[in-house]
Amino acid sequence: MADILYCRMSMTDSNPGVWFDPGIDERADDWQRLLADFEVGVSRAVLSGHPDHVLALQMLGAALTRRGQHDEALVVDRRSVRLLPGDPVAHYNLACSLSNLGRVDDAFRSLERAFDLGYRDFRFLCEDPDLESVRRDPRFKAFLDRAVAIAKDDPPEGRRA
Repeated sequence: MADILYCRMSMTDSNPGVWFDPGIDERADDWQRLLADFEVGVSRAVLSGHPDHVLALQMLGAALTRRGQHDEALVVDRRSVRLLPGDPVAHYNLACSLSNLGRVDDAFRSLERAFDLGYRDFRFLCEDPDLESVRRDPRFKAFLDRAVAIAKDDPPEGRRA
């Protein structure tokens, strides 16, 4: 069946890896849209009865971002920061929403706060598509240098993000 995802691990040294049904790749965007729609629906249902449910807020913010609804994601991320003012990931997510909306100055302030609170996932920071406008800004290199210096002096207890 072409619609069924299959994986096959190669046992040869010359060609190790995992293969997927090529039809799945063609439909990946459709699946991602369906997943985001599902997550928005579930999150909103939970939040209708429990407006301060942090996990539902986080899921909603991420799903809205994937759907390109950045104004709505910003509202959700601001609410998350109000509920979790000491959470570095909440501030990081707020920076992502601000960056997606081109509000680079505000995004830098939120990133600074995230790093002050212990955010240390530098690889993700450098790859996250939501922070593209921040990385294009000439201030990013100086920000990254400061963040690395802070991390060397004050390593987090565990990985954040």
